[in-house]
Amino acid sequence: MIAGTGEFEVINATSQYPLVTVGVPVLNGADLLERALTSIVQQTYRNLEIVVSDNQSSDRTAEIIEEFANRDARFKCHRQERQLSAFTHFRFVLDQAQGEFFFWAPHDDWWSPQYIEHGVALMLRNPSASAVMGSIRYYNALEEEVLRYDPPYGVSGTCVYHRISYYLTHPVTDHRSEEHTSELQSHHDLV
Repeated sequence: MIAGTGEFEVINATSQYPLVTVGVPVLNGADLLERALTSIVQQTYRNLEIVVSDNQSSDRTAEIIEEFANRDARFKCHRQERQLSAFTHFRFVLDQAQGEFFFWAPHDDWWSPQYIEHGVALMLRNPSASAVMGSIRYYNALEEEVLRYDPPYGVSGTCVYHRISYYLTHPVTDHRSEEHTSELQSHHDLV
């Protein structure tokens, strides 16, 4: 939401709007990658660069990435020569970013079509903000919502260090129950 109004400010994305880098690190994600990439390509905010890095996958991940890259010039694809640790792989896609804003997009998540558009609008309206976050919804294999977390996740305040530190030491997704963990996929909305 913007400035407590309860409404989103919608912007029409053109090249005059800031470039947003979407970083997609993936390892053996063929089962869910196509859905994630489709939800990125279908974003209403069009000024994106999509940095996808395959971390030596042994499934169809590389083929899926190539198919998307052949259809959309916004893709910048990388295949790692050797498998990287998760931290290093996430850092790799961040280091490739050319955008003013950055968005990590795990291969097993998907996003509402206006997710990035709303996020950019919030960042532009709130220049002191260090991040925007939306609702996180978890679904089972039948696509039934089983868990939901809504902001603010306890990250309000004026000190960026304290907000980020709090979020990293109190992750909202650690509260999900063990019986759902293996079958969950997540979907994100900004609210």
